[in-house]
Amino acid sequence: MPHYWKCLPLFAALLQMPQPAMAQSDADQAVFVFSGRFTNQYFEHAFNPLTVGYEDNYVAGLAYQRFFLGQDDGFKLGGELGAALRFGNQGSIELWAGPVLRADRFIKMDLFTLSASVTAGLSLTSDTIGIEEQREIDSNGDTTLLYFLAPEVSFATTAQPGVEYFWRIHHRSGGWETLGNLRDGANATTLGVRWSF
Repeated sequence: MPHYWKCLPLFAALLQMPQPAMAQSDADQAVFVFSGRFTNQYFEHAFNPLTVGYEDNYVAGLAYQRFFLGQDDGFKLGGELGAALRFGNQGSIELWAGPVLRADRFIKMDLFTLSASVTAGLSLTSDTIGIEEQREIDSNGDTTLLYFLAPEVSFATTAQPGVEYFWRIHHRSGGWETLGNLRDGANATTLGVRWSF
């Protein structure tokens, strides 16, 4: 497991990419906190948080985003770096990083705006949790380093455009057994708050 941690400098380098002078956003950085509950089903089932089954394991974390291409009210490309505590029946720490693509304020109303984004990258954990552990055993896999994916929908009021409230799926998987010999790892449905600056 220790050799996986050597890729952390690569994650950090993503957030140090230069920002082109011509395509900067006036709110090109953000921090956010979130928490949620792990499901006991696959990724596609988590898109309906009202019907998906849940287990007694939870996630709480924080992350930083920096956008280096694009503009407000349009498409923006950046990087995300985050850390989370996974707890419940077991406990572990998770770190992830990857590019984030955002459709900024693609719906504008008088009182609020809607945005959508997806982050894709890599996720490292210190240990397994819940159904992720069972999937690791069943497939004779390794959940230490997996792909990370986080589709998200967020809204902000027009009175406070720099504060967003969001729902996102916190997903780890082996990408059809291309990493860790796993199809799926863990999925959590989460709610959070983001501050842009």
